[in-house]
Amino acid sequence: MHIGPIKTGSTAFSAQMIASQERGDFGDNVVYALPRTVSRGDENVVVKPEQIRYLLPKLEWNRQSASQSTTAPSSTDAMGNRARDYLDSLVAELRTRDCSEVAVFFVEETLSRRSSPEKLADELLTRFDSVEFFFVARAQQFIVPSAISQRIKMVVYPKVWDSRVSTYVKEDNLSQQFDYSQIMERWAPTRNRVTLSLVPFVESDRGTQRLFYRILETVGVHANLGEPIPATINGPTSKS
Repeated sequence: MHIGPIKTGSTAFSAQMIASQERGDFGDNVVYALPRTVSRGDENVVVKPEQIRYLLPKLEWNRQSASQSTTAPSSTDAMGNRARDYLDSLVAELRTRDCSEVAVFFVEETLSRRSSPEKLADELLTRFDSVEFFFVARAQQFIVPSAISQRIKMVVYPKVWDSRVSTYVKEDNLSQQFDYSQIMERWAPTRNRVTLSLVPFVESDRGTQRLFYRILETVGVHANLGEPIPATINGPTSKS
């Protein structure tokens, strides 16, 4: 499970995994988690795999002191229950496969900003034999400007760029978001059959499959990704 952070190639990794899966490059032994339709009461609901975030408390930072606080989700929270239904549906489908072992990949790049990861580990360990969280570390001097650039490109009118960026820097507390030592300490495994790995992001990886294969190697999965997808690299912001 890719837990983050943002701006570490997670979108490109997802796109590559989906393309490789759709082409049949993986066979039955490797699965990239995709949205699923699950039955909830009298309705069918499409649940995205990234909604597993709702199984974890949200971590907030005090913008003045940088102290942390958490908001625990209710055990009856609708989104959390949908995530559990998703996992149950996925596992049921995997058990019908004629193979002894299946590796399942999830990507949710904002998980690193959440607390109490043991809650997610417990949910997964009731359904999977083992769990490996991996964190992709990119040098902060590259990741922070990239994150700010993305926020700028998300708005239409240049006149609101300044307020958009200043709000993002202040309210999202970037120094906490990308404090890797703090994140690794918070996510350090406290359960058997759970591991945490760090995967380096090298700037020269951009536009290649090297990072993707490094992820596979780190978690001990041997798979052929097949043909690379067209590279999507953040370019300069538009003046239009």
